[in-house]
Amino acid sequence: MNTSLWWKDETEDTRHTLDLKAFETSMQIDEYIFGLKRKMLPVKLANIGRAAYNHDLLIRSQEYSLANTEIALLKATLTTSILTRFISSGLNVIDIGSGNGMKAVVVLEGVRQKFSRLNYIGLDYSRELLQIATRYIATQLGELDATTYQIDFEAKAFPEIVEKARRGTGFPSLLLFLGHTLGNPCHRQQVLTNIAASLGQDDLLLIGVELYRPYQVNSLLEHYRNESFYQAIFAQLTFAGFQREDGLLEVLFNETTRNVETYFRLNRNVTVQVSPSESIQFKEGDKLLIFLSHKFDEIELQEMFSLAGLNSLETSLNEDQTYVLAATNKGS
Repeated sequence: MNTSLWWKDETEDTRHTLDLKAFETSMQIDEYIFGLKRKMLPVKLANIGRAAYNHDLLIRSQEYSLANTEIALLKATLTTSILTRFISSGLNVIDIGSGNGMKAVVVLEGVRQKFSRLNYIGLDYSRELLQIATRYIATQLGELDATTYQIDFEAKAFPEIVEKARRGTGFPSLLLFLGHTLGNPCHRQQVLTNIAASLGQDDLLLIGVELYRPYQVNSLLEHYRNESFYQAIFAQLTFAGFQREDGLLEVLFNETTRNVETYFRLNRNVTVQVSPSESIQFKEGDKLLIFLSHKFDEIELQEMFSLAGLNSLETSLNEDQTYVLAATNKGS
């Protein structure tokens, strides 16, 4: 009788293959592979393709309260102070990092109360999120002049888009940079400088960010230590075939950098085939940084505004002073 023996080599890697169809552009594929090699994926990659729907669910979830905090501030200050700075009969609203469109709806409702004409322009790294945003805005506000552009505002300024809006309507623009998006890129100052370089002299930039309060770090982390956040931030790793059982998600606050950092710590060896001729190896214990969110204080924000050539016009804080809306314009 013939007998064959089989055993599992415990040192053998778990093998995954990069799903090229998960991406919207070839540039995103290149950035993703580069990030895998550095064991650090930019947060913007967590919002593309099918992952955009996880982002949408996160923003709508009860656990992620930042959206509700910012929306409450917008409702309290938009029509009474921010929009009163414009003297035109119409307004372009340029939504930088549109997300799922929830905050844009609040702004657009306020603009409709004050202006006879309104033009909405959505900008995002994710084509899928732009579609989610415009669909949601349409369901809430009905027919609206809307244009979208898929751009990477971390990489470049976009003055041609702002100027095209002005030429098309003759109106100034309110640029929105909400949702603590300024805290997410690694090169925050460059992002703000790119946006400032895109502003016209009569335009206004409204920025929303979460503030650092040392006595509230634990409550701050509650935004990120929940299943809704885990699902949203892990979605980008599924592009490379990773499963939750490949490791453990860890969320921590770095007191030195004032960053919320989320890592995926591997509990096994993993090889990801990123092309027919190239693979990336990860070892048990390796950590992949898949989310970073910097928390600001008022002094740091003012310094960043100054370096970007922005004037700070006014700020509005929530009741416990953990979130700020800052209205700025281009320095002369």
